[in-house]
Amino acid sequence: MTEYWVSQGNHWCDFCKIYISNNPATIRNHELGTRHKDNVTKRIADMRKEKAAKEKKQQEAARSLEQIEAKAIRSYKKDLASQDDKEPHAAPADYQGIELGVASGVDMTRHWTQHLTHLEYCKVRHDSRHSALFRDRKVIDEMRAANGD
Repeated sequence: MTEYWVSQGNHWCDFCKIYISNNPATIRNHELGTRHKDNVTKRIADMRKEKAAKEKKQQEAARSLEQIEAKAIRSYKKDLASQDDKEPHAAPADYQGIELGVASGVDMTRHWTQHLTHLEYCKVRHDSRHSALFRDRKVIDEMRAANGD
């Protein structure tokens, strides 16, 4: 019986974006070459830059989230103070003494649920300050969805 000739095929180098003969000597010779080594070094440097940029973007998003939450807390405290001046009332028992913030680990969904309960309890009219607070909540929810939280 006759043997058929079979092609060795080609080996694709991901770093150099070229095909080379698929035999060990050619592959080893290519991998020891300066062009391949330079391309590997360049790829690793690019990966480091991308990782640094991604980390920086995540830190900026976290910082923005903290600023939004701090602004919402200030607005809420201001609303409570203005409400205290107009009409005395008591906050629900499960709402008193809550401290907020990303670092404190308080679930913001729980906070907003309690805040809405408190507003209904006090029958506070939703004026422009409350509208701004709810816009901030929407931004917080969008940022959390983008970060996969």
